[in-house]
Amino acid sequence: MLHRIVPFAKLVRLFLLLCTVCLVPGFGQDDPANPNPKIIFILDASGSMWGKVGDEAKIVSAKRVLNDSILSLPDDAEVGLIAYGHRSKGDCADIETLSGIRRIDKTGLPAKIDVLDPKGKTPITDSLRKAIDEVKSYGSDETVKIVLVSDGLETCAGDPCKLVREAKAAGVNIVVHVIGFDTASLDVSQFECIAQAGGGLFLNAADSGGLGEALEQAVAAEVSEYNNFLSVRSVVDGKLNDAMVTVKNSETGEEMEGGRTYEGEETNPRKIPLPVGTYDVTVRSIRIKGSPTITFEKVEVIADETTERLADFSAGMLKVRVTLNGELHDATVDAVSQATNEVIASGRTYTTDGKVLRVVPGKYYVQVSPLRVLGYDKFDIRDVIVNPGDKETFVEKDFAAGTLKIGTKRGAVLIDSMTTIIAADGGTVVGGSRTYTAASSNPRTYVIKPGTYKIKVAAIRPKGIPPKEITITVKKGETVERMIEY
Repeated sequence: MLHRIVPFAKLVRLFLLLCTVCLVPGFGQDDPANPNPKIIFILDASGSMWGKVGDEAKIVSAKRVLNDSILSLPDDAEVGLIAYGHRSKGDCADIETLSGIRRIDKTGLPAKIDVLDPKGKTPITDSLRKAIDEVKSYGSDETVKIVLVSDGLETCAGDPCKLVREAKAAGVNIVVHVIGFDTASLDVSQFECIAQAGGGLFLNAADSGGLGEALEQAVAAEVSEYNNFLSVRSVVDGKLNDAMVTVKNSETGEEMEGGRTYEGEETNPRKIPLPVGTYDVTVRSIRIKGSPTITFEKVEVIADETTERLADFSAGMLKVRVTLNGELHDATVDAVSQATNEVIASGRTYTTDGKVLRVVPGKYYVQVSPLRVLGYDKFDIRDVIVNPGDKETFVEKDFAAGTLKIGTKRGAVLIDSMTTIIAADGGTVVGGSRTYTAASSNPRTYVIKPGTYKIKVAAIRPKGIPPKEITITVKKGETVERMIEY
């Protein structure tokens, strides 16, 4: 399975292109009107390629899929092939150019691939250097695609990202695509960095089917003609932050190429080539609780310029004040992400001037629940926006309440009873308690939301007294007292 989402519109364009090409007489033969593709494949033949995906060794899958890809290329394609790790163990110099860039040999290349026997290490940097040197000696003004297929990261000394970046800066006409084969458990920021530096794609293939799709996409991918870039840097508290960047055309809604920033300077900021236009950009933090997002709407990408955006996930301060009839009151407060419904921060106000919660930037709803007040569930204050580094985003909620006193007696004697308070409009039990026979608890005092309630009273002692029910309306700021007599 190929772990990469390809925008539907792009697939449609590719499908139409393939259908058009297939209708052309002599497809697969020389066509002077269409430049022939120029590709160097680099195949990982290190010892780890004997590992299995499903029931098949990765090297077996890779040989079959790469051979199929080569056989599907036009007859006038010019193709090179490099392999590493197939001749000796523990040798970082075990890199072989099996074919320089030349007219495709659909018999010879598969034969060379078939005899590869994985043994050694993963010298990605020096393999890319061989490919770059081959491009230099090839001497064409046309762009050469380098397609690296590997199941592991660099295991020899070298910085492949730096190498590719320097080659591009020196004017070497390459695009580098990287296909990670069964690399889901790895930190593939190195692969992402190589692809970004090389102006290409990073594609993660989980199995042989995904590998075939990835090779097809890498071979078919148009060489970017764009010299216009969107650069997105993601930070938190001054440090680089791992985040996923998605980009959509503001007018059409088409999903464009995106990427992941990781936490290294090689890929953060993430630099994305785009046609001139207006885009909606979403940056989702990967490692911060709640996966907060920052959105930039209608970002203009201008010809021959780099448009920069900073996604700052540094925490801001959210202050929540709760009052009851205008007086400071104790309550629990939760800051809940509106994007994920996950509680990001919680606290209690007590009777202070407000509880301060430290939260990452984003849109929240604040759930407030007043304590020791009957009739209220959690109240949501919605669409609370916290910006990066905000010293204080302030929200408050005032709850209305009245006082209800319920007691029971027989003549001058207080009666021990159980009181149940029910909202008249919905039948919900909002509270209740036992009166006992002490003057300190009988009548029992309740702070309660204004409204109409049914009060059910059942005597506990003496036994045999029938229950009673009354209806009472409580208003804000008022006290209502009822002594129910038996």
